[in-house]
Amino acid sequence: MATEHSDNNSEPRVWNVSENLAVDPLPITRISVLFAVLMSIIIVATVVGNVLVIMSVFTYRPLRHVQNFYIVSLAVADLAVAVLVMPYNVVYSMLGYWPFGGPFCLAWATCDILTCTASILHLCAIAVDRYRAIHDPIVYAQKRTIRRVLFIVFVVWSVSGLISIPPLLGWNDSSLFDETTYQCQLTDNPGFVVYSASGSFYIPLVLMVFVYIKIYLAVRARLRARGSASLVTGTTIGTANVALAMAVTGKREVQQQVEM
Repeated sequence: MATEHSDNNSEPRVWNVSENLAVDPLPITRISVLFAVLMSIIIVATVVGNVLVIMSVFTYRPLRHVQNFYIVSLAVADLAVAVLVMPYNVVYSMLGYWPFGGPFCLAWATCDILTCTASILHLCAIAVDRYRAIHDPIVYAQKRTIRRVLFIVFVVWSVSGLISIPPLLGWNDSSLFDETTYQCQLTDNPGFVVYSASGSFYIPLVLMVFVYIKIYLAVRARLRARGSASLVTGTTIGTANVALAMAVTGKREVQQQVEM
């Protein structure tokens, strides 16, 4: 890589040294530098935040609940996005071409789909877990075992792998890495686009919306039942107090009549 200044613009431009590389030069501007700085801050914050979440669950005893394993696995997925996907995306965006070669392009694209899909599917698993805990708390508390939670986490990662692996097995129209332009892009095969978009976004979106609506309705019904029970209890206690007061008052009146 080398930089040079154009005749009409004092801004440095990024050029690739190879003469066979047909890549348009990208100017290094204040906006691009600001973009790199902001993305670096986001990456560091994501790494630190998710590491703290993982450490908190394993080191702080009150957080060592079975359901928090979903949170730990979600943090691992987000941490993988911040470490394996985002830094290379920043470099790719800044340079305008992929400098890491074809094999790593394929691995990077696969990690991108895998980790992002896993993160979304973990949110679905957490939503379903919350609904079952609210809908039938006593029975579900007995069914929510470590083995069951770990099995669901395994299923989430397995489904994510099934969604991300097909390009590695040849489900693409061409190579993800263009050796002429040095561009690394996900396959635009219509079948895989529909398959991955459905599994990574649309189906989880519909599921989470449905589950959280059910959670809202269940919580509202429970609050109404609790309010009705409190009202009935308050009315019963009030009636009992009135009856007791009347009984005591009547007894005093009878005593007063006997004394007279």
